[in-house]
Amino acid sequence: MNEEAFEILEDIKSLNDQQLKAYVEFIVKRRKEESKNINEDNFIGYNLPINLEYPNLDIRDYDGKMWVLYNTYFKKYIHDEVKLLYGRIREDNNKMGSLGYYYYVKNHEYIYEFLNFIKNEEIEDDFSLIYYIFYFIRNYFGLIGKVTRENISGLVLDSHGKYLEPTQEHTLLDFKHKGCAKCSEYTVVMENILSFFNYQTAFIMGSCDEDLHAYNIIFLDNEYYLIDASYCTSCYDINNKYIKAIPYIIKLNNYDQEEIKRFITDDVAIVASNCYALVINDNFYEIEKDSKRVYKTLTKKSDEI
Repeated sequence: MNEEAFEILEDIKSLNDQQLKAYVEFIVKRRKEESKNINEDNFIGYNLPINLEYPNLDIRDYDGKMWVLYNTYFKKYIHDEVKLLYGRIREDNNKMGSLGYYYYVKNHEYIYEFLNFIKNEEIEDDFSLIYYIFYFIRNYFGLIGKVTRENISGLVLDSHGKYLEPTQEHTLLDFKHKGCAKCSEYTVVMENILSFFNYQTAFIMGSCDEDLHAYNIIFLDNEYYLIDASYCTSCYDINNKYIKAIPYIIKLNNYDQEEIKRFITDDVAIVASNCYALVINDNFYEIEKDSKRVYKTLTKKSDEI
């Protein structure tokens, strides 16, 4: 575990509620300062080609095709001015699809809540901390809910059945306990809590098995790992009874640093084993499935999905 993460875990044990809030504000301010110049335009989202004009999006012509220019990854803390792609509207059937709506991350009260969640826990290594983050995120957003993502965004239909611009500026907090958070929300909270603890990590927007998807890359003990908090690993007992879900964490030991850089710029895909966990006497045994997961990062050179 990195030295600052260990210090934070020790520090919070002696803090009361008011002190803990001030402590979070102090470190978040530092993380924002460290990450404010990471991206030139401070915008992240899917980078997909489209064939029509749309307001508020940066559209460029490449090789006769229209592309929406988004960055597809963000390193360190995702601060207040960063916009996160919320959903996409397809002109063909008016479902969440091609055209981008976004929200601001802004509120970081979930970090304070997470520290309260783990304040009295004995966390001794990196992976224990990641597991606690995973369980916190699932509880924070809620697993099942009746609120739709369209409701949260404030999207409304016009008389022709097409979506209009959102009527309100929403934030990550609007997803709390609604049961409709997806990969982007899971990934941004994982990113920011890990960044709070000073881990080297990145938020990636791309695809998994050709479906649009978001996940994290983290650097631990000179090794890269892929963390997929929303597409988790299922755990079963010896009688094949489902027990619980754990975060999907894969060491990228088949890829060197140059290949990881190429992955981020969409020149190479990462192929990871699909697996589940067998739990015997509280010990986890990873069982690989025949299938593989193929992760990609999307850039302006990507084929349209």
